[in-house]
This record gives sequence, C-alpha cells and structure tokens, in this order.
Amino acid sequence: MSESLKVDRNSMKSAATVFAQNWSDNSTRSQVARFLESFIRQAATHTTAWCVNLRKDREIRLNVGPVLLLQLTSQEIWFCAVGESIPFLPNWIDVKSQHGEIRYPKVPIPSRAYSVPAEGLADIPDSLRSAALSYVLQAAQKRQGRSTYWRSHSPGVLYFLDDFLGVHLPKTYSVFGDSP
Repeated sequence: MSESLKVDRNSMKSAATVFAQNWSDNSTRSQVARFLESFIRQAATHTTAWCVNLRKDREIRLNVGPVLLLQLTSQEIWFCAVGESIPFLPNWIDVKSQHGEIRYPKVPIPSRAYSVPAEGLADIPDSLRSAALSYVLQAAQKRQGRSTYWRSHSPGVLYFLDDFLGVHLPKTYSVFGDSP
C-alpha cells in the first residue's frame, strides 16, 4: 500500500506531484495521462454523472455514478471492459475476473476486469482498449444526474492533464449545464 499524502483535490500541483511520484518515467506518466484522458472524454461525452477522484493514498479513480471505471495506482492500472473474453492477450495483462461476471448491477453486461502495469499501457491491444472504452460508454449511457462521488471530485487532476497533455477537458462532471 502506498503512503498517505496530503492532497488538494483542486490543485494542479497536487495532481502533478501524485503523477510524478506514481510514475517517475515521463513516457509512462504520459501514457497513464493519455489513458485517463480517453476514459474521461468518453464518460463526459455521454453523461453528467462522472467524477475523477484524487485520493490521499495517491490513487486516482474515475467513476460514473457508483461504477468504478478506472483505478490508477503506482503498481497497476485497473479497468473493466465489455465482453466475455478477448483472445490473444499478452501474458502481462492480468484478467482479474476469470468468469466474465458482471461487476456492477448498474451496468448489466458481460464484462471482465483487467489490470496492467503502467509501463505496458502503450502496448495494450486495440481490441482491449476499445472494449474498455465501450464499457465506459455503456456505464455512461445508463446514468445521468450527479456522480455518486461528486463531493470528492478532483478538478486538479483535470487541470494537470490539460497542462501536461496540452488538451482541454471539462473541469466538472456537470458538462451539460446542471450544477451539483
């Protein structure tokens, strides 16, 4: 377990510190940031109920409603993907749910959970990346309104991603004009 860190959820500097501590290699940090960006864009395009959380244990999570879509730690990148199995995965990709069980009743589709080392993100097969983004889409289409975790939303992570990647992400889950 990683050591606890005082974080300011609104601070780009806190998010930058967590990214640098978790992934010291700039190439790996960039891959993690791009992976998170793709999940955020998919969620924010289809729902207002998404939320990114920067936690004091240096973990970063993305949820839609109560559904955990992505969990980033220094040891692994965990995510769900649609489908019962994806053939020919490299052996460094860990299938966390061997039986294709449905992880969340709110997204009642066959799915599996996977984890990969952060250094391997660039080499994830396109089929798995697409299946993961399809899971985000399915979760997003089933939930509107406010995120379950809106009180712990961390716009500092979004400010960091904007600066680090040179992109512009929505800073709140309320991208359609509703306020929490």
